Amino acid sequence: MTRTWTSVFVDTNVLVYTRDLDALEKRAACVAWLRELGARRALKLSLQSLNELYSVLIHRKRLDPVADGVRGMVEQLHPWADAPLNHQTRRLAWQIQDQTGFRYYDSLLLASATQAGCDLFLSEDLQHARKLGDLTIVNPFMVTPQTALAQED
Repeated sequence: MTRTWTSVFVDTNVLVYTRDLDALEKRAACVAWLRELGARRALKLSLQSLNELYSVLIHRKRLDPVADGVRGMVEQLHPWADAPLNHQTRRLAWQIQDQTGFRYYDSLLLASATQAGCDLFLSEDLQHARKLGDLTIVNPFMVTPQTALAQED
């Protein structure tokens, strides 16, 4: 029997791609992932992700916070941003960083996902299929949400 995934933490890069007009295939894939996760109520975010998203969209992508709907997007995603971000998260992030060699902010998101009890961590930037305890990293461009979230009836 295939496991049912109940909670998927989404990395900031996936959120950014949903607004990227220079990478339409990646944008479509990320939009499909978010729609599926939202429909299944499986989406998990961190306030760190929302803050990074806002910063990247207005500084790197040069979108206007109001006219281009960046603030509205962050507000729409806010209800999903309930993953922990506290002192214990930081300490766990240090452990993950030491074990994996990942950058600190990636490790912080992985720690937050772990504390939230997530099954999958959706990111383009990390090693696809790598497991960190019960958390599995999934590259959104290597597998569809339907395949990753498939369950046997």
